[in-house]
This record gives sequence, C-alpha cells and structure tokens, in this order.
Amino acid sequence: MDSSRFPIAKTITGVVLDLDSGALRTLHWHPNADEWQYVLDGTVSVTLFGSHGRTRIEQLQQGDVGYIPKGYGHSIENTGDKPARIPIVEISYVSTPRSKSSSKRRCLTLRPRRRTSFRASIPILMCVST
Repeated sequence: MDSSRFPIAKTITGVVLDLDSGALRTLHWHPNADEWQYVLDGTVSVTLFGSHGRTRIEQLQQGDVGYIPKGYGHSIENTGDKPARIPIVEISYVSTPRSKSSSKRRCLTLRPRRRTSFRASIPILMCVST
C-alpha cells in the first residue's frame, strides 16, 4: 500500500510478500527508502549487495526481522519447504507519491562473484528475535 491508495502515506509503503517454496523475490533496490521485513511464516534467505563488492546473506525464520538500508541491492528467497509470508515496510526519506525501486538490471553490476562471500564491513543490521 502506498499514497495512491492511502493518501496520508507520503513516506511509507507496505506489502505482504507471499513466496512459495523455492520462489525468489527478484533482485532490486530502493534508492529512497529503507526496508523492514518481518517473517510471519517460513524460512527465507535475504541476500544484500553493497558497493565495492560487499555482500551479506542472512537466513531468517518465523519471528525474525530484517533491515535493509536504502540503496542496497537485495533479494529474498524462500529456502524452506513450505510457503513464506513476509510483511514488508519501506520508509522513505523523501515524500514520494509511490514507492520507487530499481530493477535487477541495474543491481546485477553489484552482484558478488560468489554467493557465499561475506564481508563483515557491510553496514547491515539483521535483528533476530529470541
């Protein structure tokens, strides 16, 4: 939901993402918004891509929260054997009538050489519930 359906929502957008087992939310980024994810059901892998080849992959399960800063490329893959449900909220730093996201074509230039690469210097906060 964004301001086209809820006019007061000038800096916030929300969606509930349902992913079948093995499904992937394509690689994209939000140039003007941070993204928060909450895993209601299932198990997902969140892959993040930053500048200079920085990457991070986190496994999230039911009850976990993920945070992706604006401008970071990311994708979400259902790695479990049942459907995953993830409410997602994007919070923008500028008032926009609609959420903006860039396509995977632009993100592919940020793709790491190996999916398993990891650098702790990437400024990503992933919160895991206890």
